[in-house]
Amino acid sequence: NNERFRRLRRALHRHLQPREVQKYKAIQKQAARGLVLDILNKPEHHQGHASRYATDVILRITYGKDMPTSNDDPEVQRIHLSNANFKRAMKPGAFLVDRIPILKHVPGYGRQLNEWHRFDHALF
Repeated sequence: NNERFRRLRRALHRHLQPREVQKYKAIQKQAARGLVLDILNKPEHHQGHASRYATDVILRITYGKDMPTSNDDPEVQRIHLSNANFKRAMKPGAFLVDRIPILKHVPGYGRQLNEWHRFDHALF
């Protein structure tokens, strides 16, 4: 729904203004400390730690939720799966309907996207 998207974008845009972003320094600093400790403890997993840092900051700013401390946490795994689904859906040409638009009218064709949509709504 385009109107819903516009409302969500407007709500998020307000929080990303330069004056507002200053309020997030404490959140970023706390998450950065965790990132440094994670890298010191397990340097071989630095990419996963960086991903967890980004997820932590986004969850705290957007939803006010504290991030679980492990990438193995079920909630973290669901967030990563949601991100992977989003990347797949946004890749140009990922779905045949991108090339043959009439397919969007075929019953059941967008089943995978609908499942991902329900999954994301249940997550947040």
